[in-house]
Amino acid sequence: MGRSALTHATPSGDRRARAAERTTPPRRAGTATGLTGVLALQRAAGNAATATLLGRDRRDPAVRVQRSAIADHMKTDPSQVTDAQLDATDEFKALMASAKPPAPKVKAEEARLALRLLLRYLNELAPGTVFAPHDLDGWLRLARSRSAVAAKAEGAVGTGEWVPLSPVDVRGPTTSGSDFMKWMLGGGAVPAVATVKGNCWEMVMFSAFRAGQITEDRMREIYTKGQAADKARGGFAFPETIEAELRSGAEYVYDPAKAGSPRPLRGDIVIFKTAAGHVALATGKTVGGEVEIISHWGPPHHNLKIETTTIEELLKSTTGPVKFWSPRW
Repeated sequence: MGRSALTHATPSGDRRARAAERTTPPRRAGTATGLTGVLALQRAAGNAATATLLGRDRRDPAVRVQRSAIADHMKTDPSQVTDAQLDATDEFKALMASAKPPAPKVKAEEARLALRLLLRYLNELAPGTVFAPHDLDGWLRLARSRSAVAAKAEGAVGTGEWVPLSPVDVRGPTTSGSDFMKWMLGGGAVPAVATVKGNCWEMVMFSAFRAGQITEDRMREIYTKGQAADKARGGFAFPETIEAELRSGAEYVYDPAKAGSPRPLRGDIVIFKTAAGHVALATGKTVGGEVEIISHWGPPHHNLKIETTTIEELLKSTTGPVKFWSPRW
């Protein structure tokens, strides 16, 4: 066996958490005198054996044995871990008890999303990685930010007007039919939420902007990169740039025909084959067994306004594969 790397389970998008991580002394792996060692021992020997080996020492919180831990569900897709299983973990209990006034009370759905995002991160770690105690506050902040973007999209249902984008719009943004494109590259003003004209990924980006998760400068940087790529190689260079710039972490594929297929989490970006095909935002909900998304397109209901639909419903009008990932705002 090679050496195991030691990492703190910290959301990659959480700057405060990363700063704290840099100032936190690394813990030694391979010992049962800290929480990292206890968790490693649990995974190897089980709760009962670990409790016996540690002598059930209740005086030292660092060696208290977890009855259920999020790490127990590693190698399981986060969407396939039930609410009941998450609620039984010590991490869930810690999150629910973490908010002290005047901090807002932690909602169960926020804590569950935080743990599902943490589990996704743990599953993406390189084999043999030993992880330090989780930054639960950081994962909660990430869950709330993801949920805020989805909530903005949900709140915009019934508004806006979908318009197509083509290389013509990229090369002549001042005359584009997209208000978003005019704003980004044509010197236009911030669009009005109720009447904004744009395409599918612009709805997603505008939702993130209105939720305070991406800045105008960052969006303009992405569009400027896309414009330069289009000038250099044409074709689908612009949507390919959008797709690359908004991607964080591993890519997953949802197959409705496959039992136990990974499903997108709330706030995930969902694409149908490529960004040029279609882009939507996951709500994290299932409706009648189908995966719900917020979409801005004509299909499947011939509706040019932002709407709530499902992946399964859209697949009647377009093709897959259906891919999804965590966004990089």
